[in-house]
Amino acid sequence: MRLCIVLKPRRRLAMAKFLRRKPMLPKRLHARMARARDLDDSARKLLAALEVDAAEALRASPVRAEQTTTVARSTLVLRDGLSARAVVIHPQPSGREETGALISRSAWTWLQSRLSPCLVDPGVGSVRSVNDLEPRGLVAPLQVSESTVRFLDAQQGTHLLVLPLLDSDSVLRGAVSIALRNLACVGAGFRGLVDWSASWTGTLPAATELLLRHAPVGAESVDADALLPVIGAATRPLFTTLHRVARSRTTVLLQGEPGVGKSRLARWVHAMSSRRDGPFVAAHLHQFTPELLPGALFGWKKGAHSGATADHPGLLGEASNGTLFLDEVDRMPISTQDRLLELLESKVYRPLSGRVQNANVRIIVGTNRDLEQLAAEGQFRRDLLDRIADVAVILPPLRERRDEIAAWSRYMARHAAQDDGFSGTVEWGPGALQRLEAHHWPRNLRGLHRCVRRAWMLAADGSSVDPVVIGLAAVEQALALGFVGYIPPTVAASPGPEATEPSAPPDLQSAILAVAAAWNEANDARPEPLPFHWGEAVGAAIVHGAIRRAGNRAAGLRSLGLGSWVRSGNSKKISDRATRAWTRLLTDLDTLPTDGSSS
Repeated sequence: MRLCIVLKPRRRLAMAKFLRRKPMLPKRLHARMARARDLDDSARKLLAALEVDAAEALRASPVRAEQTTTVARSTLVLRDGLSARAVVIHPQPSGREETGALISRSAWTWLQSRLSPCLVDPGVGSVRSVNDLEPRGLVAPLQVSESTVRFLDAQQGTHLLVLPLLDSDSVLRGAVSIALRNLACVGAGFRGLVDWSASWTGTLPAATELLLRHAPVGAESVDADALLPVIGAATRPLFTTLHRVARSRTTVLLQGEPGVGKSRLARWVHAMSSRRDGPFVAAHLHQFTPELLPGALFGWKKGAHSGATADHPGLLGEASNGTLFLDEVDRMPISTQDRLLELLESKVYRPLSGRVQNANVRIIVGTNRDLEQLAAEGQFRRDLLDRIADVAVILPPLRERRDEIAAWSRYMARHAAQDDGFSGTVEWGPGALQRLEAHHWPRNLRGLHRCVRRAWMLAADGSSVDPVVIGLAAVEQALALGFVGYIPPTVAASPGPEATEPSAPPDLQSAILAVAAAWNEANDARPEPLPFHWGEAVGAAIVHGAIRRAGNRAAGLRSLGLGSWVRSGNSKKISDRATRAWTRLLTDLDTLPTDGSSS
């Protein structure tokens, strides 16, 4: 059924007067934003102008039902891809934990593909163009539940009007969402916003440039602390964004490769929040089977199952009044995803065989998988993804944060020394930090920490000399030996006159260390070191040569019939066997005739 509108003379006059004027004089808006102290101030001036103007446009709407629409709150988000760069809410939250109308991933995907305003209408489960006035005009159906409607209603909004923030080159840099409340307009468009949104299209690019001028600094200057001892150029905007939303109850999604520091960052968000005095509970979901996860997460009452001899609060109960970090959320089965979605939207949960309880907890989730792809494959709920991605931050890998490597290395070396009871000074020799900066670091901060720890042990050598200097040789050996976690005696220490350990010729030792380094580089894609059976040092050198000649690791191993080395998962057994082989080879070398003849 098509919408038929009959304008009364007075309403036609009001609408004509509104459309004849500009939404706000660009010079006035530019002047206000240009004089702003920082990004927060500039963004809130823009949001205030949009809210006032949208409300006036709706009051002048030719559709009577739209004239009672109220503007609840607005949010401005600057993004880099899907990662939030800055978030500003207007009016500024005044309570202990508040959040505004955040921009869902579905709306952001719409803006990326169309670069035009859209209207999110959860009542009919849709994202549509502002120009589509009829329910039949839906072009982007969403999979949303009734609980999503309750969630938006709790945020004082039944619709979200989303405007793209394009720069002068028409590149999408962010968006503004305005929460509108009008139950009578669920399933229908807002005719009063059609011309209004079009009139703002020409103003927003200039406003976006003013916002970007403030964006690098932001409203707060995030300083390094015990939880975030190093802040680089690539991570400072991300940390500034998280600092802005830390006080809210908004769910945060931390994405990034294994070892980039998601757990540390989640703990930092907790420390920056109003829940800092409450508990911080980290749950790595790979530790739970699908059958045990619901009980571990939601708890149970005594007698719920055969092993339930007492009440168990679950992770949610343990994190009450604090923060719960769910790492590797991609491992959560669909059945548990349903319950997590209900928790996030209704703020209640039910333990096994228990009664419904209120959830006073802030949820932060982490993953190293592409949740968008998992949702497309049906392995992750789309509505849950939209819900947990209120603020999505992608932590770049360490290889893209090379300006941080030296600072992290110094920090890790000091802590390694303190852990060993060394109270002196730790210094770095020429070229040592530069060598670490040049490394690829497939395991990110986790791999750097292990390497620095090994380099410290090699340099300190159990002595009490102060200062301890970690030189280039120690770094090279630490990098080379990282793949099995075994340090040969001849490298870990310099044998004294009474030492009984055999020593390898320098050329052979250097060759073996080079082979280990090459093998370590060949397995960059694995989150944990691959088990590697040395066999004999000469055999390892042969393998290295085969890999180089074949051009890739797999082909090289197949050429020698050693593909089982890659498939093997018993790293301890292989490491022990490598230790015995190393000692046996060095003993054999010590018994060789000095003239090089063989028996």
